[in-house]
Amino acid sequence: MNRHRHPPRPRARLAQAAGMGLFALGVLGAGCSQTIEAPAQGLAVIVRGPLVDSPFQDPNAAFLALIGEGPGIAEDKGPFTIEAFNKSQMQLQIPEVPYGPQRQILVEVYPADANGKPTYPAIGRGRTPPRDIESPAETFAVRAYVTRTHGWATPINDNGQETLIDARIGVGAAMLPDGNVLLAGGGSFKAGATKPFDMQSYGSLTDTVFRYDVDRRVLEVLSAAGTKLAVPRTQMATATGPDGQVVFAGGVVMGDLGPQATGIVEYLNSKEIEVKQSKGAVPHLKFARSGHTITRLFDTQQYYLIAGGVGPDLYPQTTVSIASNTWEIWDPVSGRIAEGSLAKSRWNHATVRLPSKDGGYIVLIGGENYDGPIADFEVIRYDNRGNIAFQGNTKITCYCGNESITGEDSNSKCAALATQPNCSTYQWVPLLRAFEPAIGRTLPGAVFVSTGNTHHIWVVGGFADAAKTQPLSRVDVFDMNSGAWLPSVPALEAPRGGPVVGATLAGKERGRVVVTGGLDANGATVGLAEVLQYQTSGTVSGVQRENANGTAPGGGRVLGQAIGLRTGHVLLVGGATGDSKGFAATSPMGLYNPR
Repeated sequence: MNRHRHPPRPRARLAQAAGMGLFALGVLGAGCSQTIEAPAQGLAVIVRGPLVDSPFQDPNAAFLALIGEGPGIAEDKGPFTIEAFNKSQMQLQIPEVPYGPQRQILVEVYPADANGKPTYPAIGRGRTPPRDIESPAETFAVRAYVTRTHGWATPINDNGQETLIDARIGVGAAMLPDGNVLLAGGGSFKAGATKPFDMQSYGSLTDTVFRYDVDRRVLEVLSAAGTKLAVPRTQMATATGPDGQVVFAGGVVMGDLGPQATGIVEYLNSKEIEVKQSKGAVPHLKFARSGHTITRLFDTQQYYLIAGGVGPDLYPQTTVSIASNTWEIWDPVSGRIAEGSLAKSRWNHATVRLPSKDGGYIVLIGGENYDGPIADFEVIRYDNRGNIAFQGNTKITCYCGNESITGEDSNSKCAALATQPNCSTYQWVPLLRAFEPAIGRTLPGAVFVSTGNTHHIWVVGGFADAAKTQPLSRVDVFDMNSGAWLPSVPALEAPRGGPVVGATLAGKERGRVVVTGGLDANGATVGLAEVLQYQTSGTVSGVQRENANGTAPGGGRVLGQAIGLRTGHVLLVGGATGDSKGFAATSPMGLYNPR
């Protein structure tokens, strides 16, 4: 067996105290179907590729590499095996990958340089889902789905069939702790609907819950008793809790007069695979909400903040939605446990969470209210003692030893105790930060990306008008380290409102922001997909933009979801395509593989 060191990316062997065997058992679409016995311990790797446009079918495919990855294995220094690619026979083994948690095998396909040696850029790439390998007695068969880099592919299962979802818009999506993806609810448009962001365009809704198996690329309907939503609904705000609970809050249901906002909250316990409602005294939201967001507050506790949105709950004789300028905190045990005010009303905004040691920050970005698109973002600060920033600068809380003092008279009490030892005072003030320039945007895309020492909030596209006819090409990046917007950020090639945005999560390719879909100025879905990346090379840093190679399966879409997978792909699912003549939900799912 002819093995090579990887010339562009030298790798050092790790300590050989323990190891696990790793094998490739065959390649779908590469002209072979080889099977060998699984190793006595470790991972048995089944390598698969698409049936169409597979990197294994590329005439330049010359080398295949298997590379060990995981916590404690330095990036670009993992143990590896690389040998000449032979379509008729492939059998690779990587010795001495240390046992441990979240072990993965990266599979890459390389071309040859002028000297016949493997070289970059890689033609194809795929990773196995992470698995904990803690004992020599453990053996797992896992799959690496290897697709072309810098392009789209359809998910093909081991039977050679494309994985499709029944056409639906506004599906709730969340990643489970095991790396698989839960999909719930959604709906369809009425025939001839031309306003995809207007809930009155919605037709039938569904209560079905699916699980997408990332390893096998199979979409499974959870058909057991208790695995459906209580009410068919779409546009739910969805979040995953620290123990795998997935919460579905608010959204749109069908009422007597047609589609309307709801305050229903349910959660799926991923261990019991059952959809439940809180048994607390107040199991649901106080306000019905659509166009809202939900964010998990803590990494180890089940508290969720639901913010903004718009509903039918109006003050008497006004046109102000109560939901739009409020937040609520919900947990599975007690249901709704707190509520408060935002600095201003907003809906159709984006939200990112910035965790910190003792709490964190929730950032509500853009959106709209009755004055039109909003040109700022609001920061809500919270701590692990239950303090939440709220309007008015009136909440002051102090702690003296183990005693906490809150309430309407906390100001005077805390002032009297300020000189005592072991006392500290907290005054929570909501922060509004204007966009630069101050251009309002509703339905923007947003994602928080943290890679190494860089921590950025990306704000992408959106509409400059409430009528949603003026899509934006703006890309704004807020640097959490400097507290300022990055200068000279390139614009999108295709202006788009309501884009579908996701970020890559694995390996050296993590942190790519994938932008697809949305609507253009003519009200048609945008087919062009674009990729944004913050790069540092020597002393030069900045944002780069490039077009994704090819069009996502199913074309551009709105009201879809993009979920970064631990395999390195970004999964695109749900949504609808169309133009001024009408919109229809789409079935194909797509996988983007970064460069």
